[in-house]
Amino acid sequence: MEPTTPVVLNCSAKNLTHTVVYEGTPARFDRLNNGQSVQWQVMPSSVVFNKLKNITNYDDLVTSQFNNVTYAVNASELTIFNSTIGPQGSMPYSTAGLYILNYRNPNCTTAANLIVISNGPVCSCDASDLNNVQLTCSVVYAESTTQPNYPILTWRNSSGGQVGTTESGIS
Repeated sequence: MEPTTPVVLNCSAKNLTHTVVYEGTPARFDRLNNGQSVQWQVMPSSVVFNKLKNITNYDDLVTSQFNNVTYAVNASELTIFNSTIGPQGSMPYSTAGLYILNYRNPNCTTAANLIVISNGPVCSCDASDLNNVQLTCSVVYAESTTQPNYPILTWRNSSGGQVGTTESGIS
């Protein structure tokens, strides 16, 4: 999947890139390694009131609310070991959500979404009436509600012809 344009708020530093991964796989956000410490924050998609959670606080140490099993931080990147759409094990939040990177000098912020897909489309077909075939599909994913990225699904028939497209407002 193609990454989309990230959010940049008054920042001349390297932008983060929106990232899409399957659940259970690792993800990584690269940052400008200019020798300064940064603050990483996340607004998990599984938190109802979209409250920011500090991953680091201007050092490369993961805060106590998270553990080193979930995140690793070094001078050039944040690594998410296991991408999730909801709470799992000892992790009370999803790792899907809006990731925010705060630089102290220059004082700037950049952000991007981690979109986690549970699996590919799951479809079922009712062809009991060949004049009215019913196809039902679902895609389970999680990301930030602050800046939603709706999936674009294109439906094709067996000969490759496009049948229809769904672009927004999918629930």
